[in-house]
Amino acid sequence: MFRDTLIDRPDTNHYTSAIHAFVADPFHAEPGNRYNLLVTTEQFGSATASVTLPDKPIITVYPSTFALDHPEDFQATSFFYVRTTLSPVAKGSWCQFFIDYQVFRDTAWVDARMEVPYVINVDTLGVWVATYPKLTRVTGSSRGVAFKFSTYRRMLARVFEQFPNLHVAIKRVVLRVFQCEQGYYDYYNTVNGFRDPLSIRVDRPDYTNIRGGLGLFGAYTLDSLVHEMPASLQSKLR
Repeated sequence: MFRDTLIDRPDTNHYTSAIHAFVADPFHAEPGNRYNLLVTTEQFGSATASVTLPDKPIITVYPSTFALDHPEDFQATSFFYVRTTLSPVAKGSWCQFFIDYQVFRDTAWVDARMEVPYVINVDTLGVWVATYPKLTRVTGSSRGVAFKFSTYRRMLARVFEQFPNLHVAIKRVVLRVFQCEQGYYDYYNTVNGFRDPLSIRVDRPDYTNIRGGLGLFGAYTLDSLVHEMPASLQSKLR
């Protein structure tokens, strides 16, 4: 059963009112399971939809997690790879690489996170431009994402550069894999049809996978490989 509630908007620059939504709570969707939706009203009749969640992926690092602990032992121009075995249900995937660290402010440690990009395009005279992973279509049962050691080492150093007068501790790296099923990816692909900065979209694309209604009944899963960092790495980077 659903109950109505109000959800605060993270961004109120355009809309200021809270979002009116119906939620199922407590409810926890399980990877690999299929769920059916039935909405019945006296005025409009019934609307139905179904969705299957992607299964959990297998996430590994090649050549090994040693590459994460000792990036200085590898050539700067070489790569390490995040490999994922994806669900047959997944039609879109997105792999991100994060550095989790803590900064000691006043009297307490504060958690923070920095994402590692594919490529650092510009890093000079205070100008920073980088290319980050994005959601892409799944074309097989597995996917490999390459990260250059020089980029990884630069991001580790950048963590400390942001806080020159504070204590900083790098805690872990997180390899996060997002998988979405067909409906979610089709909706994303429809509303993001033009992906270049020069096009202006003047149409109003619509997408629905609900029989007897309009809207999206979609699903995604978010899984992570968490690797704790050795304390020795911090002294090497200072």
